[in-house]
Amino acid sequence: MVLGTRDAMPPLVLISRNKYVTLASRERVFSIEFFAVSSGEEPVRAFLLALSAKARQKCITYIDLLAMTGLALRASHIKKLEADIWELRPEFGGTEYRIFFGRQGETFVLLHAITNKKAAESVAQRHYSGTAAFQRLEGTK
Repeated sequence: MVLGTRDAMPPLVLISRNKYVTLASRERVFSIEFFAVSSGEEPVRAFLLALSAKARQKCITYIDLLAMTGLALRASHIKKLEADIWELRPEFGGTEYRIFFGRQGETFVLLHAITNKKAAESVAQRHYSGTAAFQRLEGTK
């Protein structure tokens, strides 16, 4: 099953329940899974769909890089926050995006995402988001 909408995001191929890969990636070492809440909504996917096409593409490029190289990404692309939670750190047009994820074996689970516009708000927002991401990761185990 291929998901995606016109001009929304590159088509995602459903591998199994809540597990997707983008068609653009050819040599993937890791798979990507979108965390889904009990209602079936995937918060990170909804976040990506709400972005402009160019910002969305930048975020998806970072997700593809994560799938191809894992945690070996450069420090400007990825940061470990706490416990088993990392963040992807794409930036586009002066806006920072943060995609929080955890790892389960060879799968990265995309847990939560935020737009980070002001540095003063980022510490509190990142703490909340890190906590939410950790709780979601614990729920997938």
